[in-house]
Amino acid sequence: QPSVCPQPAYIPPPANVTSNLAPVYTPSIPYAYPIYGGLKPGMMIYISGRPSASSNRFTINFQSGTSSNPPPDIAFHL
Repeated sequence: QPSVCPQPAYIPPPANVTSNLAPVYTPSIPYAYPIYGGLKPGMMIYISGRPSASSNRFTINFQSGTSSNPPPDIAFHL
């Protein structure tokens, strides 16, 4: 029987760290949202979720945009 890890609580960034990004709960799938200002060194992105029981895989792509036509370049694929 697999063990179940509890979901960690959202911990806001320290007061000396500025961020205009707030947590997103139950987004529509596929989820595409811009990271304003782009990714910067030291920035952390936390992704948490639970796939459905019938899923056999999932992917995470960081794209260079949110347009659907033409599709954006995928800068990072996990």
